[in-house]
Amino acid sequence: MLDTTAINMPLLLVTDDRSLACLVRLECRELALPLEVAATLPQSATQRTLLIDLDSVNMTEPFAIGEGQMVAGICRDISQLPTEWQARFSRLLQRPCPTAQLRALLGHLCGRGEMTSVAPREGRAHTALSASELKMVMTEDNQLLCGEEILSLSPTEAALMRTLIAHRGEIVSRTMLEACLPGEGEAHSNKIEVYLCFLRRKIERPLGLRLITTVRGKGYRLE
Repeated sequence: MLDTTAINMPLLLVTDDRSLACLVRLECRELALPLEVAATLPQSATQRTLLIDLDSVNMTEPFAIGEGQMVAGICRDISQLPTEWQARFSRLLQRPCPTAQLRALLGHLCGRGEMTSVAPREGRAHTALSASELKMVMTEDNQLLCGEEILSLSPTEAALMRTLIAHRGEIVSRTMLEACLPGEGEAHSNKIEVYLCFLRRKIERPLGLRLITTVRGKGYRLE
């Protein structure tokens, strides 16, 4: 059984990316980890365990890290971080990151060691592929053929995936994806983020790859 006594207070995720927040929430729920999310770094965070989205617009200014504080960061290009930042983080994770790596990072931050990913299904050999090498095909009955996996999607999830696959490697605008949602003419609020979160959970977890990425201010891209 996992030792929860090492967690004195919830992990604080600092991000303005709703998709990342949704993904981390799902992983924390699976691991029974308490989590709080903030768009900016609060002044009282110097005593907290932190996971910081370094791509957030609010992370452009220097910030204080308490001595001995557990802090990790996620960003798209670690090599571009200031040297002093790299030295102060307990761990850095580059996006897009496999779900297994994110889960291991969360376990590491909360004192649960390096958590391992789930073993492949018995009798099925998995070939290591990059996201761009993975073949993805949608069938007429809403089945997604994704590498060696056959995944069942809801009609709305399937409609979103068809659009993403048709424009794979390109940025797909939010407007294009909203056209896939039921209820023409309705205000969809955050439905896009919710459905993309469902897709990430169904598709990315079995494969251990980050396939759907958010392009800030522009839309989404299937890698």
